[in-house]
Amino acid sequence: MRARNDAGVRQRRADIGKGLTLCREAAEAGNPSAQTDYGTFLLLGKGLSRDMVAAWRWFTAAASQKQANAAMLLGQMLWNGDGGAADPEASAKWLKVAYDNGRKDAAAFLARAAFKRAAPDGKVVDRSAASDAVHWLRIAAEEDPDPAKRADFAATVKDLGVEN
Repeated sequence: MRARNDAGVRQRRADIGKGLTLCREAAEAGNPSAQTDYGTFLLLGKGLSRDMVAAWRWFTAAASQKQANAAMLLGQMLWNGDGGAADPEASAKWLKVAYDNGRKDAAAFLARAAFKRAAPDGKVVDRSAASDAVHWLRIAAEEDPDPAKRADFAATVKDLGVEN
């Protein structure tokens, strides 16, 4: 299946229609990378009509197989309400899958989600969520290659005033 998806990626560059057909075949056969690729084409409307709901379904199929990029995209879609209702809890679940499977940048999204639960109006009302936010902010501060973002994450941890 991987070979078919790789062939699809190469073919897409030469003939988008044929490449999409090969990619979809691999996706339908259960290849999580192909499912992620096909979902991305649907999400962006590249070679296909843009279809957020279908993209969401393909990302769910791939993320269920622990495909990190699909889990990240699905978590972001669920956070934003793209392709369905916004669902911060489901978003956090998929972002955690993304993080656990190599998408270290998911830590920043997890921190934002926890921070929003902890301090929806800027003042901490949920200490448990604040502790969770601090946990993910610290990880994000360690993982992010951008020094300005690392400093911002560290300052936010300090501002929360919650020890983890």
